[in-house]
Amino acid sequence: MSPSQSIPRNVAVIDDDENMRGMTAEFLRDASFEPIIRKDTIDQLPQFVNWIRTNKIWGAICDHRLSTGGLSIKFSGAEIVSTLFKENVPAVLLSRFDTIDADATIRPYRRYVPKLLSPEESGAEALHAALDACAREITGTVPLERKSRRVLVRVLEKSNEANKEMLDVMVPTWRTTKAVRFPLDLIEDAALRKSVGPKSRLFVHVNIDAERSEDLFFHDFERATEKDDKDGLA
Repeated sequence: MSPSQSIPRNVAVIDDDENMRGMTAEFLRDASFEPIIRKDTIDQLPQFVNWIRTNKIWGAICDHRLSTGGLSIKFSGAEIVSTLFKENVPAVLLSRFDTIDADATIRPYRRYVPKLLSPEESGAEALHAALDACAREITGTVPLERKSRRVLVRVLEKSNEANKEMLDVMVPTWRTTKAVRFPLDLIEDAALRKSVGPKSRLFVHVNIDAERSEDLFFHDFERATEKDDKDGLA
């Protein structure tokens, strides 16, 4: 279970809960990593990435809701983890609110958050496996459940959740009886975003081999103009 001896083993622990920080640190030690506990507020992400680089920190474990304990008011853990992943730093997101926050505040970053774990899943072995999976994905070994495909979806409903516009959609190539929710602003094209509503049909890239709804991500939206009775969305 020990990580490779050829790479640095320092892992930053970012959590506003002192007890959770301590528990995560112990799990990391048990997995032969060296935890570096971050207690300072994260005001700017570029400076935080620089702190990671300057201290030669190999990876990170980050809680999602950070504002309660004062570590980060501007940023969620999902935003921090996705930023680190784009900078080729293996990073795992932890959240006891993983199901509650999955749609509105985690989904926008999920494409760049390879691993989302609940505290119950975050033992030494699980954290080691998750960090290892993140490292492999950074180097190009992407598991099937993280590969997105261009598929057709149908919008069921447009609603408002905590002052954020949301879309409920059906993704038949993933599940034929279960809807998925994501923020409307994931659609980058302003004209398309404005025109989308119930019964709209879109081509979207989705990782349809994911097992859980919480693990789905959506990107590269296109309007589907032609109706095809064989696409499962008629």
